[in-house]
Amino acid sequence: MMKVRGIGARARQGERGGSVLVVALLVVVGVAMLGACLVQFSASMTRNQMQAVDNKRAFYLAEAGLSEALLGLRMGKSGNVGSVGMPARLGDGILWVEALGTPDRRIVLKSNGLCGGGRASLSIVVERRSESTAALGIFSDGDLVVKSGSVIDAYDSTAPEPEELVAGFGGLIGVPPPPPPIATRVGSNGNIDVQGTTRLTTRIAGDVTPGPDGVVTSGVGVTITGSTAPRMEPIALPEITVPKLDSKGDLIHKSLTPRTVYAGENRYDSMIVGAGAQVIISGPQILVVGSMVLDDTARLTIDTALGSVEIHATEYLNFGLGSTVTTVLEDPSKVRFLISASQAVDRDGDGVVDPPVTINSTGKMYATLYAPMAPIALGNSLELFGAITASSLSLSQGAKLHFDEALLSDDGAGAGNVQLLSWRIIPLPDVPLASLRIDPLVALRLQGTVLTKPADSHQLIDFAIEFADLEGRTRTFIGEETQFNWTQVQTVVTTTRRGDVNFDAVVDAP
Repeated sequence: MMKVRGIGARARQGERGGSVLVVALLVVVGVAMLGACLVQFSASMTRNQMQAVDNKRAFYLAEAGLSEALLGLRMGKSGNVGSVGMPARLGDGILWVEALGTPDRRIVLKSNGLCGGGRASLSIVVERRSESTAALGIFSDGDLVVKSGSVIDAYDSTAPEPEELVAGFGGLIGVPPPPPPIATRVGSNGNIDVQGTTRLTTRIAGDVTPGPDGVVTSGVGVTITGSTAPRMEPIALPEITVPKLDSKGDLIHKSLTPRTVYAGENRYDSMIVGAGAQVIISGPQILVVGSMVLDDTARLTIDTALGSVEIHATEYLNFGLGSTVTTVLEDPSKVRFLISASQAVDRDGDGVVDPPVTINSTGKMYATLYAPMAPIALGNSLELFGAITASSLSLSQGAKLHFDEALLSDDGAGAGNVQLLSWRIIPLPDVPLASLRIDPLVALRLQGTVLTKPADSHQLIDFAIEFADLEGRTRTFIGEETQFNWTQVQTVVTTTRRGDVNFDAVVDAP
């Protein structure tokens, strides 16, 4: 009996020892699993951190591509930097930039940056702008008010008459697509109030761009076809430089016999044209007047057949009711009113303060008006073709203004420059190099591709084409012909190559 009890005690001790081993094994397995989880979590965090670093590097590469392309545009290059098949190398990544023209003469730059597993695509819209203020279109340094019933649109005074038939791609003959509508330009450094009613509708065919802190307000009966986003920075209006000329005294003409101010450089302390009288200003001419007054029904005729006319009004400008300002040629770039007047004073002694600029003319005027220091209230009896800028601008009910797109490239104010309009992140291009999350340098090295730095990857301008794409939109490409994708062409509008007589004119156009 004693022996049996000893064997049972040892058995129970063995069972307890086995339980401890099982518990210890479970603890070891649990610790191992926890360690594996920690290793996996650490590896995941490391991968995420590396991916975040690669994405940030790719973003900076895309930004660098935009900067390089913008610099190229300002140097007269196409804006294309590298290509998807031959990108440029910068540091540990690659980039390429595609430049596309738009129907409204702007340029879209799409930049792609790839680094390791990081990918980024950015886009900016830029514009070749003339240094002239006429390129602003309908612009107010302060608030702009457009009252109900007004129409503001655009046209191109230099556009040729449309041809019935054009040569298409591959020698085919087809009917050209209708030209895209030309967008007008309405802007300010402040707010823009566009008014309308169900009976008196207002239509603006283009962008309405307030200042950086401004807004566009509109109501019932208002149609705006373009963007209403604010501009990125205010527009600084340059001062007017008045030519220094010897005065010829006053020019007061009230006779019914027309009087001509002949071509040259002339200055008068004041110019007054009486009711029913007519003064003809012949170009080419620079005319400086202290005050210019057209009495009611007076007529001012500007003859630009032999050259442009530039009129400076330094103190006062008043076009009375029923007066007319007509031009021999319907070309707004040939007639410029530069109004440096700014003081509102009582000029006729009636106890009422007269604004520095009053325009109550009737008929059609083909000209540009620039009054950076004077408010202007434009009546509805005058239909303006050209451009107008004022310190503040108010358009009367039923006003009609037509911006001449040709002023973007030519109003006698100098060469153009490139200005940034907008910036945004865009989807990645649908190409294998961007879709595969492998190091692009490794992939290109396996293909035997030799990469160059961005400064050496600018595409030369040897080809320009205006065409209708597969969706019927008019597009423009300027760059290397080998980089142009002909499969996107529905109809060719025009082409030019280096050596053609019109090559420089087409490439340099805004």
